[in-house]
Amino acid sequence: MVVLIRVLSLALLLITGAIWWMAIDLWPVLPERLPLLPSLGEAPGTVPRTPLWWFGPPAVATLASLWLGIGGPRWWARRAVAGAWLPLPEECRSLELPPTVRQRVVQPCIAATVFCAICLQILVGGWMARAEPASASRRSGAEFSLVMVGASISVFTSSRMWARQRARAAMAVARTA
Repeated sequence: MVVLIRVLSLALLLITGAIWWMAIDLWPVLPERLPLLPSLGEAPGTVPRTPLWWFGPPAVATLASLWLGIGGPRWWARRAVAGAWLPLPEECRSLELPPTVRQRVVQPCIAATVFCAICLQILVGGWMARAEPASASRRSGAEFSLVMVGASISVFTSSRMWARQRARAAMAVARTA
C-alpha cells in the first residue's frame, strides 16, 4: 500500500505540473469570455478573461491537492503512530492497536485521499481544456461539465467506500493477529 501511495503522490505532482503547463500555454489563445462550470442554461455562463479567473481555479486546486495528496497523508501517518484521531471506521478500536499496525490500517484512507486529489486536478484540467477555443466547437460545454462533475462525485464516493472497506479488513486482520 505504501508503494501505491507513493505512485499516486508522484502522479499527483505530474498532473499538477501538466495543469500549470496547460494554463500557461493556453493563456495567450483564450477567448475574451471563459466558460463557467457547469452551465445549465441555453447560453453558457461565462466570465471575463482575467488572470484571476484563469489562474485562480488551478491555484486553489493545487493548494487543495497538495494538502490532500502530500501534506494530509503525512499528517495522518504521524497521528496514527501517536494514537491521535484517525479517519477510520471504529476509531475507538483502532486506538487499541500497536502504532505500526495503526499506521498500516490508515493507509487505504490515505491512498483514497491522494486519489481524490488527482481527480480534483483532472476536473480543473477538464474545465481548462473546455475553455480552449479549438475544443469549444467540438462539444457542448454544459454536457461536458455535467459529465465531469458527475464522474468526480462518483469517483470520490467510490474511493471513500473502498478505503473504508480496506481499513475495516486491515483492522480485522490486525485484531486477530
